Amino acid sequence: MVHYRRWPRAAHRQVPSLTVLPRYLDVLLDYPIVREQAVIPAEVASGRVSLEEALQHYQDALSVASSPSTADGMLSDGAFLTHFLLFVNDICVPMDADHGGDVMWAQHLNHLRYIAVQRHNRLGREPYGYILWSICELDMYACLLGSGSGDFARTIIENDMLPSLEAQIPATATTSPCLQSEVRIFPMIQRLNEGVVLNAIKVAQHAQQYRTTSHHPSPGATARLQASVSRLQSDLLTHWSQAYPAAYLGPESPQAGFNLPPRVRYVFEHAYLLHQATLIYSRTSMFAAQRSIPVANQGDVHADTERRCIGILTLASSYMEAEPFMELRHAVFPVLMAGIATTQPDAKIQAMNIIKAMESPARGGIGQNTVRTRQLLAAVCEEQRRVVGAGGKIEQVDWLALARERGLSVVNCGL
Repeated sequence: MVHYRRWPRAAHRQVPSLTVLPRYLDVLLDYPIVREQAVIPAEVASGRVSLEEALQHYQDALSVASSPSTADGMLSDGAFLTHFLLFVNDICVPMDADHGGDVMWAQHLNHLRYIAVQRHNRLGREPYGYILWSICELDMYACLLGSGSGDFARTIIENDMLPSLEAQIPATATTSPCLQSEVRIFPMIQRLNEGVVLNAIKVAQHAQQYRTTSHHPSPGATARLQASVSRLQSDLLTHWSQAYPAAYLGPESPQAGFNLPPRVRYVFEHAYLLHQATLIYSRTSMFAAQRSIPVANQGDVHADTERRCIGILTLASSYMEAEPFMELRHAVFPVLMAGIATTQPDAKIQAMNIIKAMESPARGGIGQNTVRTRQLLAAVCEEQRRVVGAGGKIEQVDWLALARERGLSVVNCGL
């Protein structure tokens, strides 16, 4: 059953201004079912009211547009989009844990999973494929950050419900999914990005499984974990080498997408950053004490990891003059991974500074989850310094365990 609710009292939430309203909510206005009902007051549009009030306005519009009292209503566009709105809201405007804030987002994600499957059974193709793809990505990040199970993405993949490449991006004003300037290169970049996201989902799900079942693995179990992780890493590298359009972009580099049309560049750089971050994650964060276990060609692997960290920070640094930062939220998780994994103190400081710049409300910053991400990175770096000062190595610090212990876990870095 679909339930609608009023937002909890402001005392239970830290509500930022409308300047950090996620792009996902703006996307909802592209849909007729929402646009017909949502007449946004001038005060909301100008940012003179709180995000809480703005979100309530969106929810009211969506509630009017749906009819959850009937079986058809529970599978309606309005019900689907409302739960998407509530899911995003409970990530980007977190409620205190005492008031259910630590589970509300997961409950809405579970509702979305049920609705998505039932809509697929009834409609065949989800008409709002971009929303479905976005939910898969949000589920992926929650899982990578140790806060989710990856069940939504798993269900979508196992039931062959993934949207087509054309449906994974917002529609343009033209009848073609690609603009004329994008026709030759965009499908290749989309295939690259799709494979990167699906591989990241696979890595996230395996890491969640490993950390759930392998608290103190035996030497034999550790060897099996390493072999499984090696296969995942091979899949990551194979897809990138096969799908990366070198004939159009030249050698892989942080600057490779600079001359692409804006929309294509955005998708390419999303793929580039996530690929680097996922590979770093697969080498550092799959299970406890992973970084302390020797691997073949350890020196080469370490050098390659450092190169990927610097690649992430180089590209993310190029965004520092861009506004609004809301469009660049996909960079925060990769920067976090680079800051955690690099052994170079200057690179750690650079990662911290990038995230701090991206959280700035004065420059269209992202908001409090990014603040929390910076706090997590600062805590990890401080613990790494403490361990090294005591004669240990930074590889001994398990950042996911530290996040849980210090109450710094996040569901998403960029909302």
